[in-house]
Order: sequence, then C-alpha cells, then structure tokens
Amino acid sequence: MKKIILSFCVVLLLSSCKDEVKIPENFDYGKIESGVYDNKFFNFELAFNDQWSVQTKEEMQQMSENSRNTMAGDNQNLKSTLQASQVNVADLFSIFKFPVGSVTGGNASLIINAENLQSFPNVKTPRDYIMSARQLLDQTSLTLIYKKEPYTKTIGGKQFIGMEIFNQDYNLTQDYFVTLRNGFAISMVLSYDNAEDQQELYKMLDTIKFE
Repeated sequence: MKKIILSFCVVLLLSSCKDEVKIPENFDYGKIESGVYDNKFFNFELAFNDQWSVQTKEEMQQMSENSRNTMAGDNQNLKSTLQASQVNVADLFSIFKFPVGSVTGGNASLIINAENLQSFPNVKTPRDYIMSARQLLDQTSLTLIYKKEPYTKTIGGKQFIGMEIFNQDYNLTQDYFVTLRNGFAISMVLSYDNAEDQQELYKMLDTIKFE
C-alpha cells in the first residue's frame, strides 16, 4: 500500500499554493470508453491495457487523501497546505496493474492529473514547474535519488519535461512528465519496480495523441 500511496506523492507536493483558484466549470475530467481515455478539455486520448485496474473518481480522491496524510506525517502545516491546495488539482486518470490493496508487493501505475496555474505566475515553462517539484521533494523525509536531470521527451506530439526519481526506502522508480496546456500543468507519473512493468507503462504512454 505504501508503494501505491507514493505514486501520488510527487503530484501532491506540487500543489502547495495557498490561494484557491478552483477548476473551471467547463472543465472536462474525461471519459473512458472501449479501452480509451478521452479528454476534450486538453484534447488528448490514451489507449490503456484493459487487463489493468482503472480507478473511479471516488477511488482517486480517496487515494489522494491517503497520500496527503502520508506525506505530511506529523507536519500539520504541510497537511493543511496540501488539503487546501486540492481545489486547484483535477485527478484525470489512474490505472494500476492490480486492484489497489489486492497485492502486497509492487503495483505499477500510471497517474495523470492537471493543476490550475493561475496562482503560479512564475511558472512559465514545464521546466519551471518540475524544478519547483524537486525543491518541494527535497523538503520531505523521503530518501530520493534523482537518476536523471530534467530532460525533454515528446509524448503524443507535445513536448514534455521529464524527471526520473528513485525512492530508496521502497525500491520504487517514478518517471514524471509535465507539459503546460490551457492554463494547466498536466502531470503524468509512471511508477514501477521492475523492467517488465516499466515497458508496459511506456506502451500505454506511447498511445497518447494530442489534437
């Protein structure tokens, strides 16, 4: 379960703004049909492995809540900040290799969300955003190794900035990609602990198409 919760940690740590911006009323959380996730607001789609377990919106919200509590620990200020910031963040899509809670070992995952950047005037590029993430990660008690400096990767024809993180405590690798679109930062986090799961996750990532 701790490995699953860690899948959300990078994303949650980015949401540290105290101002409430909220998600716009015309926002599209996307829909799933015939093994494809389709989002009209950001104009992209993703074909996923239908043998994996897709989370419902309610399950994503609960996982986010559990992750916030895990990350904050006894730090009440950080906990309050993370809770308040969630009005800016939209959970779009989350898929795990196995149903959450059904295995005791690793459970590879792909998580996609979007954060409203209205209260982040200094974030002009995906690199700005990802460097802010690194600064926040360095403030936690997690034992992390940055295996790659921020690098450029094309996903679905769009330029993303990537960062590869290894968590020594849980033997978990997270590949984190960010792009900016429609006033939001779109984050995609791939979590895995073996090469086979890494390959399967990147197969799904390679199906992404932006209009």
